[in-house]
Amino acid sequence: MSRPASGLLALSGLAGLAYGVVQRDPLFVVGQACLLILYYLVQTRSDERKN
Repeated sequence: MSRPASGLLALSGLAGLAYGVVQRDPLFVVGQACLLILYYLVQTRSDERKN
C-alpha cells in the first residue's frame, strides 16, 4: 500500500474514533479502536518484512 493511501486509512480511522467519542457510542469506539490496532499491527509487520 502506498504511503498516502496508508496515511488516509489511518486518518479515517482516527476520525471515526473521534466521531464515536462525540456521539458517546461505546460500540462504535471499540470497533474503531480495534480497526486502528489491526492497522498498526499490519503496518509494523510489513515494515519488519522490508528490513
